[in-house]
Amino acid sequence: VGTARARRGMRWARATVAVAVALALCACGPSIGTPDSSGRDGATADAACSAPTYCPLEDWSRWQAAVFVLRTIYGSNHTPPPLPGGMSGFDDVPDTHFAAPWIRELADLGITTGCGGTNFCPNDPVSRAQAAVFLVRAEEEAAQAGAALTYQPPTPSGVTFTDVPDTHYFYAWIEDFAARGYPETGCTGNTFCPAEPVLRHQAAQWAWTLRTLVNGDPVTPPPTPSMYTPCDVDATTPHSAWIETIWVDGITRGCGMPVE
Repeated sequence: VGTARARRGMRWARATVAVAVALALCACGPSIGTPDSSGRDGATADAACSAPTYCPLEDWSRWQAAVFVLRTIYGSNHTPPPLPGGMSGFDDVPDTHFAAPWIRELADLGITTGCGGTNFCPNDPVSRAQAAVFLVRAEEEAAQAGAALTYQPPTPSGVTFTDVPDTHYFYAWIEDFAARGYPETGCTGNTFCPAEPVLRHQAAQWAWTLRTLVNGDPVTPPPTPSMYTPCDVDATTPHSAWIETIWVDGITRGCGMPVE
């Protein structure tokens, strides 16, 4: 009897773990298919929900940034050109990777040079310093209408953030970024936190600001949505209005592959 009870206990424990894993995967797994255009009530976001999901608290990866940036400056229907010679240009991005054409185009335009050597580090999170470079270069690239980018930031007149001294590798880019009108450029009143990863909710805010700047429009917060399309986003989610705005605009279609 004791052995039978022990076996039943083990089966129950395994089942409990399986359910927990399933719920965790459901919360921010790949979102495949067309988002529900009817949206959802923004009052609450389920801890675990079915697609579509945005994963607002996950890191913004470098391959996701490639897609975000190009769709932001060229429009949601943008499709990158085929890989030249079937090569991504980076040793760690196989030509079969979903984002390989996006990454190659981002590099060909001069918006990225990779993460060192001949690698792109597609799954690494975008740091706040790297985001500053991506977004400044993307805005300048949009102004050049497809020409290869040679832009360099101007020499700053002073230090804005106490944790980004004038000796910091990305000092000039971060100062340039902060001067362009992006909201919440610092992580506190006088610090930038350059090494911290950008989360996807922050990426939504900055991506939409990039679109606004490219269009020459005033940088203002989007209106508060009455409903939210991603089931893991509600009115309490950081930058929820920006998330819904870039979703509706087609800059993002969710989290995971083959969406972003």
